[in-house]
Amino acid sequence: MNTRVFWLYLFAALLALSALARAERPSSDEVAIRLGVDAWLNERTAVAPAAVPRSLKALYRSDLVATELLSGTLNTAQGWTGYVALWQPFFSSVSSFSAKSGNNLKISVQGDRAVTDFSFASQGAYKDGRPLTCAANVNLTWTRTEGVWQIAREELRPIVSGLVLEPARATTQR
Repeated sequence: MNTRVFWLYLFAALLALSALARAERPSSDEVAIRLGVDAWLNERTAVAPAAVPRSLKALYRSDLVATELLSGTLNTAQGWTGYVALWQPFFSSVSSFSAKSGNNLKISVQGDRAVTDFSFASQGAYKDGRPLTCAANVNLTWTRTEGVWQIAREELRPIVSGLVLEPARATTQR
C-alpha cells in the first residue's frame, strides 16, 4: 500500500471515529433532563412522612397537569396545589419510602420540549408497619422556559396491571 493511500485511510478512520464520538455524547439539554429525572426520584426517596416534598416544587411548572393510575382509577391534578392534594394522602400514610430507577430512561428532546419515559420500583413501609411495594412507569413532559427545564405533565401508571396503591395500602385487585 502506498503512503498516500495509507494517510487517506487513516484520515477517513479518524473522521469516522470523531463523528461517532460526537453522536454518542449527550447534549447539555439531555444532561439537564437526566439530572431532573434523578432529582425527581431522589426527592421521593427523601420524603418526610405526612408531606409532599416541597423541594419537588422547583421541578414543576405552575400550570402542571399530573395523572396517576396507581390507585386503580384515573386521578388528575392541575397546578402545584392540585398536585399536593393528589399525593398528600399517600405521603401522609407512609413512614418510609424509597424509589429506585429501572435504568431504562428514554429521552426525546425537540427544541424547548422534552419527553422522558422510565420505570421505577419503590419500597417502604406504611405507618401501621405494613410493607409498601410498587413498580410504575413514568412519563414526564418537560418544557424549557428562560433556559430552565420544568415538568409540564406527569403521568404515572402501574407496571403490573391490577396493582393498586392506596393511601393506606398497596394490594393486588382480584
